[in-house]
Amino acid sequence: MKHTPAWLTWFLALMAMAIVLRAGLAFTYAPAHTTDTEGYLYIARLMHDLNLRGNNAARPPVYPGLIALVQLNENAVWAVQSILGISVSALLYLVTWRLTHRAWLAFLAGALHSVNLAQLYFEGMILAETVTTFLFVLSLALLVLRFRVRERWPRTELVLGLLAAALALTRPQMLFLSGALVPLVWVRRRAEPVRTKLAAEGLLVSPVVVFVLGWSLINLRTAGYFGLTSLSGYGLTDMVGNYMEYAPDKYAVVRDIYVEHRDARVAVRGNYAQTVWAAFWDMSEATGLDYSGLSRLLGQVSIDLIRAHPALYLKNVALGWVGFWKVPNYWRLNLVHPTSLVPLLEKVWQVERAGLLGLNGVFLGMGGVWMIRWVRRRLYGLEATLLATWMVVIVGSVAQALVQYGENPRYGVPFEPLMVWTVVMGLWSVARHSSLVEPSPG
Repeated sequence: MKHTPAWLTWFLALMAMAIVLRAGLAFTYAPAHTTDTEGYLYIARLMHDLNLRGNNAARPPVYPGLIALVQLNENAVWAVQSILGISVSALLYLVTWRLTHRAWLAFLAGALHSVNLAQLYFEGMILAETVTTFLFVLSLALLVLRFRVRERWPRTELVLGLLAAALALTRPQMLFLSGALVPLVWVRRRAEPVRTKLAAEGLLVSPVVVFVLGWSLINLRTAGYFGLTSLSGYGLTDMVGNYMEYAPDKYAVVRDIYVEHRDARVAVRGNYAQTVWAAFWDMSEATGLDYSGLSRLLGQVSIDLIRAHPALYLKNVALGWVGFWKVPNYWRLNLVHPTSLVPLLEKVWQVERAGLLGLNGVFLGMGGVWMIRWVRRRLYGLEATLLATWMVVIVGSVAQALVQYGENPRYGVPFEPLMVWTVVMGLWSVARHSSLVEPSPG
C-alpha cells in the first residue's frame, strides 16, 4: 500500500483550511464597496458593452475587465478573488517547499496568508487589491523558482514581462516591478553571453512597453488623456496639499478653491487627504475642464510645487512611506452576519494586526542585517534570495510614497504576503544555524 507523501499531505491540509475559511466568509459576509469601487464598476460597464465611449481614463483595464468577464456579477467577482487568495497560499507553499523541503514550514507560510483577516476580507471587496496581490506573488514566485534554471531561450523572462504588464494595468503604482526585475534578470543570466542577457531583458521589457503604451493610447483616443490613469494628477495633489497656497498666481483658480476645501476638511477630519474630491466639482466648473483635463492641470500644479519646495514634498514622502507599514483592514463590519460575530472578529484582528506590525519591524531589521552582510560579502544560501525579496518590497514602498499620500497603508496590502514569508524564512534560516545551499557570490 502506497503512503501519501508528506509534502502532499501538508499541501492538502493547507488547501482544505483555505477553502473552509473562505466558505465561512461566504456564509457570513457580502460583497463590499468603498469610495473607489464605483470607478472600477464604471469602466467595467463600458468594457462589458464593448464601448469605451465615455471612458474617463481613471482605471486601468485588468480589474474592470475581470468584472466585465463575469457579467458584472459581484458575487462571481468575490468567488474569483477567493480562488486567487487560495492560489497565493498555494504559491507560498510551493516556493517554501522547493527551497527548504520542509512541508510543515511550507504549510505555515501558506497558512499565514489565509488566516490574515485583512487579506480574507479584501477578497470580499470590489477592489483590485486581491488581483494585485496574486499577480505580484506569482511574479516573484516564478522568479525564485526559475532563478537557477538554465534555459535555451528566455521564456521565463517573457512570462515575467507579461505578469509585470498585467500588474501595471491593474495597479499603476506596481509599474515599479518591471524596473526592479531588470537587475534581477541580469543576475540570473550573469554566466551567459551579453547577447543572451540582452535578449532576456528585451523579452522582459517588451510586453510592459507594448501593453502600457497601448492602453495609454486608448486613453488618449477615448478620454483625451495619455497615461495609464487620469487619477495621477488628482493623486499628486495629496503630495502638495498642505502647501497648495504656495502655488503661483497662474494657478489661482484651482489653488484658492483647493485651499478653501482643504481648510474645511482639516477642521472636520483633522487631515487634508483626498481634499481634491471634495473640491472637484467647484474646480471643474471654475476652469471649464473635464475629468482628464482637470487631472492634467492639477498634475502640472503639483509638479511645479514639488520643484519649488522639494523639502516639503520629501517630508510628505517620508510620512507616506511610514504609512505603508500600518497594516489596514478595509472590512465592512456592518455586512457581517450574524452580528454576534463582530466582537470576536475585532478581537482576533487586534491580535493579528499587532503581530503583523511586529513582523514588519522584524522585516525591516532583517533586511538591514542582510544589507550589511551583502556589503561584507558574507551572504549565504537563502539570505541572497531573501535580500532580493526585501529589496523589491523596499523599492515598492518608496515608489508608492513618491506619488501617494493618504492611502499608503492600502497600497502596502499586496506586499504583505511577501513580507510575512520573508520573515518566516529568515527566522527559520537563523534557527537552523546553517545554510541550505552553496554560498552566494554576494
